[in-house]
Amino acid sequence: GQLLLDGRSFPVVVPVGGSVEIVGGGKAAAGVAAALEAVLAPATATGLRLGGVVSVPEGCGRRLDCVEVRETRPAGMNLPTAAAVAATRQMRAALSALRPDDLAIAIITGGGSALLEDPRDGVTLDGVVAVTRGLAAAGAEIRELNVVRQALSGMKAGGLARACAAGRRATRVRSDVRGDPHALIASAPWLPL
Repeated sequence: GQLLLDGRSFPVVVPVGGSVEIVGGGKAAAGVAAALEAVLAPATATGLRLGGVVSVPEGCGRRLDCVEVRETRPAGMNLPTAAAVAATRQMRAALSALRPDDLAIAIITGGGSALLEDPRDGVTLDGVVAVTRGLAAAGAEIRELNVVRQALSGMKAGGLARACAAGRRATRVRSDVRGDPHALIASAPWLPL
């Protein structure tokens, strides 16, 4: 009846019809989702609803029983796509429909900035791509890129967390950035800044 993440306990005993929603993105998101699904499988036999969507690059997908894994951008192209925006909007809708007794788990791994995207009102996806390309070509570092991404996106800088109505939340953050600084990884969609 407990899920332990880094020693912190999250009860997974929920009321009848209760839910655990797994969302996120990055190169390792499908693997983490598969592990969570396996750990939570016994609870689904007692009525827990387990679902979710994770956004991954092509070649990183896999078929899971409860969590939908979507390959939303070409491998090696670290720019957002319309498919990534659609997946992110589905995550936002699912999170906003959760209840106080539900548990939301976000998986944020390396490469997530392009996989978790929903441009702010008045900003187009083409505009986000053009600005990202321009900054990268000018030699911008990841910290500089992420500051701009956070300004252009409704999901960055805690946007995914703000959409969540679940009373209980957990996150798994992993990347190839030394020290796993949450404010840098995927431009911090789950961490309010």
